[in-house]
Amino acid sequence: MVMVDSHDATYFQRMEASLGDKQHILDWLVPGSVLDVGAGSGKLSHIMANHGYETYALDASPSSQTRIQQYDNIHGVLGHVAELDSLFPESSFDNVVCSSIMHEVYSYGEASCVPGDLIDMNNALISFRRLLRSGGRLVIRDGIKPSNWSDSVMVQFLQSDGDDFVRYYADNSPFWSDSFSSWTVNLQQTSPNNWIGNLGSAMEIVYTYTWGPESAIREVQEMYGILTELDYLALLSQHGFTILHHEQYVQSGYIEHLKSKVRIVSSDGTVIWPSSNALLVVESP
Repeated sequence: MVMVDSHDATYFQRMEASLGDKQHILDWLVPGSVLDVGAGSGKLSHIMANHGYETYALDASPSSQTRIQQYDNIHGVLGHVAELDSLFPESSFDNVVCSSIMHEVYSYGEASCVPGDLIDMNNALISFRRLLRSGGRLVIRDGIKPSNWSDSVMVQFLQSDGDDFVRYYADNSPFWSDSFSSWTVNLQQTSPNNWIGNLGSAMEIVYTYTWGPESAIREVQEMYGILTELDYLALLSQHGFTILHHEQYVQSGYIEHLKSKVRIVSSDGTVIWPSSNALLVVESP
């Protein structure tokens, strides 16, 4: 799959709108250096540098690097996660930060055409461990799959563009499939504005919908909730990391933005908002 380089003004505005949420990452860093993987506009990197961290901002987008260069207290590095081993020597950093990056590694990686193949995520974790000094921290903030992803739910759109959005997603997302699994997205329409499917698919559709039509071309190329929290923790443990902290939550602003546009209804008629994000903090041996 080819990554859509749509790092335009709208993309950067949306990234910067979540800065308040991202700043909780600083609570878990150890003193020293930080590699900010997929740094985007560089705002989070800039904040970390202002807190005394020697900060390197990695991003493969030239438009991101142009923005990063406006800050004189961070080191901009043009490159992709898959190139980390050639960009930095072993044990280069005290901290590695991945904010909304692991789902992109999965979505755009070499194995992205194979549902459920985590080879690119595994390779990224191998590189992160290699780059971290002993006792260093890896902080991952990213989408999360509901543990009860297979539960049957209904998605009810409250505005007229909902049906068109689902059809656009179905026509353009590589993750849409006629089959139901934890690695695919599928909803079935029952009536105008009403769709049924599993909770995992509903979450992908609804939280992609929150980005709006101007970002749809990029967002439908990505699967946001790849793993459940427990699956993430198991994967990190397999790579030798020690789990220090984990939590999941609905990102601030999501419910307020969506509640007048769409809702997810459980089989008992309850409106539910599954966790959209997880914060995972682990230590390198």
